[in-house]
Amino acid sequence: MASHESDPQPELTRLYAPIFAWNEASQAVARKCSYAKEADLPASAIKAGQVIDRVQYAAYRS
Repeated sequence: MASHESDPQPELTRLYAPIFAWNEASQAVARKCSYAKEADLPASAIKAGQVIDRVQYAAYRS
């Protein structure tokens, strides 16, 4: 087994955040944290009995 002393989470290469499409503030936070918009996810969630759209942001390890 290889040692990963310099990298505590070597398997972690991507973080993602699905955000409600109408939530501009959360999208702004994601962009400020260097996340890039990956996808529009229409009709991808149910909140309070309503089908809603989401967008997905992600950050990749360099």
